[in-house]
Amino acid sequence: MKSQEQSGSGVSTTSQHNSQSMENEEPPGLPLRIAIIGGGPRGLYSLERIFNQAKENSTLYLEVSLYEPSSHPGAGKVYAPSQPDWLMMNYSSRHIDAWRHENSDADESHPDLTSWLARNYPDWSHPDQTIPRRITGEYLSECYEQVLAEKPNNVKYKHVQATVKDILRQEEFWTVLTVQESEQFDEVLLCLGHGSDFEIDEAFESTTSSDHLRRGNRVRSKSDQIIKSTYPVHEQLSTENVAPGSKVALRGFGLTFIDACLTLTEGRGGQFTKNTEGEWEYIPTGQEPGMIYPYSRSGRPMLAKPDYQKIELSTDLDRLWEQGQAELRQLEPGLAGLDFVNQIQPIILKTAARALQLQHTSNPADEALSPYRPGDYTIESMTSWLAGWNCETIYPTDIRNRMQHSYLVATAQTPPGEAWAIGETWRPSLPCTGRACQLRRLVRIMLGVISILRD
Repeated sequence: MKSQEQSGSGVSTTSQHNSQSMENEEPPGLPLRIAIIGGGPRGLYSLERIFNQAKENSTLYLEVSLYEPSSHPGAGKVYAPSQPDWLMMNYSSRHIDAWRHENSDADESHPDLTSWLARNYPDWSHPDQTIPRRITGEYLSECYEQVLAEKPNNVKYKHVQATVKDILRQEEFWTVLTVQESEQFDEVLLCLGHGSDFEIDEAFESTTSSDHLRRGNRVRSKSDQIIKSTYPVHEQLSTENVAPGSKVALRGFGLTFIDACLTLTEGRGGQFTKNTEGEWEYIPTGQEPGMIYPYSRSGRPMLAKPDYQKIELSTDLDRLWEQGQAELRQLEPGLAGLDFVNQIQPIILKTAARALQLQHTSNPADEALSPYRPGDYTIESMTSWLAGWNCETIYPTDIRNRMQHSYLVATAQTPPGEAWAIGETWRPSLPCTGRACQLRRLVRIMLGVISILRD
């Protein structure tokens, strides 16, 4: 059960068992006030860790506020359980776990995603499958409720259902501002994901608001729209906002671009099917835009992630990647932190070269089809490929070729190459480079406050 207090344009939601935490007993000294801005997966994980630290330090009293405008904390806007099924995860289920299993495996009340799927969606429970994001949102929402159920008594918590407009530093505290209210905190933890707005050049915005804008021989009418956010897709990209046959420019060429494209095609009744030659074709309904133009700073496309239900990996790869991760953990940061180019990148590229050698030598079919021999893959060849990827001019035909080749690699129709090796090496290595993450700093501050309160 939940009680709600209306607060301006936002709603502060506090679970009943939470509000009882500090009613009967006043804390010795002032509590540490913490704001978490953003209640998606990162906000959920941060909340769980803060509760865990408070549970281990019973003399620490906290007041925690989670600012999340959506009504389903844990999932947030991007993983909203109400979204359509064509919006898919870009990550296989085996990698998703809301819990930190330090000394034990997943249990019934703290399941990883694949265990949760086996109970609730058995048809989607293969660990290497990618599932609709709404299903992941259901999992994350349930995990949030479990986190609240385990909240320790020395924590007072509330969910503020409002959008944060600004954060100001004022002497020894932070002020968090929403449309109708402000509140002071000792620490603010930013867990931001997809923003609802982005800044538009004032000159451009002023011209688009005029009655007519002449560009070459074309007159742009006032009915043309700038849609600042893709989500929720069924509202933002409706036929009323994006008319059939219109020309659409999309800012960005990544995951949100894919969501927008699927919503404007498959979401309007279109179908992607394979023809008799095994190639994909799109069957339109006439409700789609006439043209979609992606814009990005680099022009480089997203490459398809491997489908490991189809790709057979070398059994030695996990051991190799673990060795690379161990090297990353041993790096010593300088005054400015870790140096990516001189410290991190060489380990990633060396490990990627070895991974590609292992994969090709363990799979005779890959070795036979590849134009290269395993010995051709070295840290120098990886560096050369990466430099080309970063610096070369990308043309439309090249974009299509790169995307198509990555699809063939991802579906085991052609041997993997440098892009696969670097991507698969980097993905599990990323957490190893986050030694100075904000949450660890927050925990150190909390422990410091304990000693101050004791003094």
